[in-house]
Amino acid sequence: MRFLKRWSLTRFPWFLLFVTGVSANAYALVLQNYFNELPCYHCVIDRYYLYLIALAGLIGFIMPKFTLTRLVACLLFLYASVMGVLNNITHLDKIASHQANPFSIGSSCPLYFDLLGGLPQKYFPGVFAPLGNCETGGPTVLGLNLVEWTFVLFIALTVVAALVLISQVFRLPKKNGFSFSMKK
Repeated sequence: MRFLKRWSLTRFPWFLLFVTGVSANAYALVLQNYFNELPCYHCVIDRYYLYLIALAGLIGFIMPKFTLTRLVACLLFLYASVMGVLNNITHLDKIASHQANPFSIGSSCPLYFDLLGGLPQKYFPGVFAPLGNCETGGPTVLGLNLVEWTFVLFIALTVVAALVLISQVFRLPKKNGFSFSMKK
C-alpha cells in the first residue's frame, strides 16, 4: 500500500489515468466514425464516465503532492469507475434480455442523453448523441463483445481506484537525509 501511496504522489500514474480515459474514448469515436458502430444510450454514458476518469487523471496530474487535490482525484476516479460498472451491468442485462426474447417491446434505449440536463449532447452531439440501439454488444474481439470489454475495463479501474484511495490513509516514513546509519 505504501508503494501505491508513494506512486500517487508522482505525476506519471495520473497522466496514465488521463491517457486511459482519453484513449478509450478515442477508440469509441474511431469505431463510431469509421466503422459505423453507432453508440447506444449506455455506451454514451460509458463515454461520459471515461471522460470523468480522464478528468480525475488531469486533476491528480496538476498537483499530486497536495492532499486535497489528490483525494478529490481519487474520489472522482472511484465514483466514475463504480458508476461505469453499474451502467455496464444494466447494459449487459438489456443485451441478455433481448437475446432471450428478441421480439420483446421496451428493450430499446432512450434516444436522449439525460445526464447533466442533456448539456453534453447539446454541445457535443458527435460524442454524446445515442444513435444506436442497446440490443447488440458491438464487434467481438477475443470472445468478448465491446460492452463486455468495457465492463472488464471498468472493473479493473474500480479495483485500482479503491486500492489507491485506501493507500492514501497510510503514512510514508520520514527521510532523515542519510541512507546509512553511523554507530559509535
